[in-house]
Amino acid sequence: MRTFVAPFVDPDRYRITRAVTYRFGKHVAERWQVGRVFLLGDAAHQMPPFMGQGLCSGLRDVANLTWKLAAVLTGAADPKLLTTYEVERRAHTQAMIDLSARMGQVFLTVAPRLAAARDAVLRALQQVARIRRFIGDLEFKPPPLHRAGFIAGGRRPRNGAQGTWFPQIGGEAGRSDELLGPGFAIVGLEVDPRTVDRDGLLKSLRPRFVRVRAAAGASEPGLVDVIDASGRLTAWFRRHRAALAIVRPDRHVFAGGPAHAAASLGRALADALRDPPG
Repeated sequence: MRTFVAPFVDPDRYRITRAVTYRFGKHVAERWQVGRVFLLGDAAHQMPPFMGQGLCSGLRDVANLTWKLAAVLTGAADPKLLTTYEVERRAHTQAMIDLSARMGQVFLTVAPRLAAARDAVLRALQQVARIRRFIGDLEFKPPPLHRAGFIAGGRRPRNGAQGTWFPQIGGEAGRSDELLGPGFAIVGLEVDPRTVDRDGLLKSLRPRFVRVRAAAGASEPGLVDVIDASGRLTAWFRRHRAALAIVRPDRHVFAGGPAHAAASLGRALADALRDPPG
């Protein structure tokens, strides 16, 4: 230990009282729900620290489960909805654990030549702006997609909006949590999102209706207008060939589609709450 700390402090000025070798776990519980008991965060999974995603994963667990508990306890959804918690969170958590373990092998190599090669490669990559941003923004993380669970149809098609993460609004328009509200939100791109609930099937959910516009216009009662100055939201809708999106309280998309399918999107959500996909 004296040799190890010598490059940083004078070992003669300090007394080493404890030396421990830490081993990081990468475990996932076999079951996250037994009856009325649920596991979240570190109780459900142990994640190596090299991606800094342990707390983030726990927060994703909480965001996923709490709105479902509220929906069941208030009678807005069938209790079977709660089974989608593990279905949706396990796959992403496992992918993040696997990536964190691989990064640990890179960071903690004890071979001097491998460490020198790693450092040289990373220094070279940092000289390229796009790669530096790719690394700094952790764009190589597994995307938080739901391939199955509480989404329209129960399973995500290859190019569909459902199951994706709705983009952060941000900028002068405000933050998503403020604009979308704490519950379900129905977002339309230059269309009236209230057409999704023209049958009144979602009235008990009290969704917030948000219209994305390219420029300011006359406001209407019951609508939250968002000016997409950056074009980020517009690009998301165009990429998924949608004009409307039903956004869950945890900001994952339940369904998306064209304006002419508005009513069917609302009925799909009402049906899924009564009989959640298994």
